[in-house]
Amino acid sequence: MRYASLVVLFLAVTSAVAAEVHTQEDAKKLADELSGTVPRKAASNPVCNLFRQAEISKYLGVAIGPGENRNVPNGIGCSWTTKDYESWVGISTYNVDLPGLPKGARPRSTFGANGYVLRHVDSWETGADDGNQGIMVQVYGETATETAATSILQETIKRRRR
Repeated sequence: MRYASLVVLFLAVTSAVAAEVHTQEDAKKLADELSGTVPRKAASNPVCNLFRQAEISKYLGVAIGPGENRNVPNGIGCSWTTKDYESWVGISTYNVDLPGLPKGARPRSTFGANGYVLRHVDSWETGADDGNQGIMVQVYGETATETAATSILQETIKRRRR
């Protein structure tokens, strides 16, 4: 009887642990897919679905590859890159408001709350809060322009409202 009780206790504990591990793995898998950290799952990424590859190519003025998940803390993102990775566009959405203007940024209230434009050495960055989430757009490469970055941000905000 004593051994039978131990066996029953052992089976109950291992079943509970196995169920917990299974649940944690499912939760992590779902979180990874939603946050964009799972490679090659861009088709289910709502940010990647905002634009077609040809649209992004037109903004940047070079042939761009398909959207790929972008790892974004507290949010979801998508990147489109050239084959040589010399140019790219990245769109990130955050589950929190943007914390304010980055150092050196020009305020652009026409984009929304905390709207800004920032020039980096080889890229442009724009961002704003759309009333629900913070959104940031980066364009990088020789053909990256302020116009491309701000146009993509404005179109992102518009399409997310649909």
